Amino acid sequence: MDMRDTIQYVAIAAVFTVLAFSIYTMVFPARLENNQANFQTYETLRQASSSQCGDLTDPSNIQHLSHHTELKPCLDQVDPVLRKQVLGW
Repeated sequence: MDMRDTIQYVAIAAVFTVLAFSIYTMVFPARLENNQANFQTYETLRQASSSQCGDLTDPSNIQHLSHHTELKPCLDQVDPVLRKQVLGW
């Protein structure tokens, strides 16, 4: 096996790795960890906001709102494309 074959195999492996990672992140998007510290952070931001809903364009706020059934009306106000992108539904 000469050097050209080795380079081709390395390039194919790199492309496959990037492709596999891309597919994995599309199928299993990152989710914020649901813990007390995150809850307190976003609860403080929500209370400081002029609206009960907070910033409806901030992905982390949308993720936070999804954990609160009493705030479903807020999620209904989020742009459907952005909501699907952030929450997957």
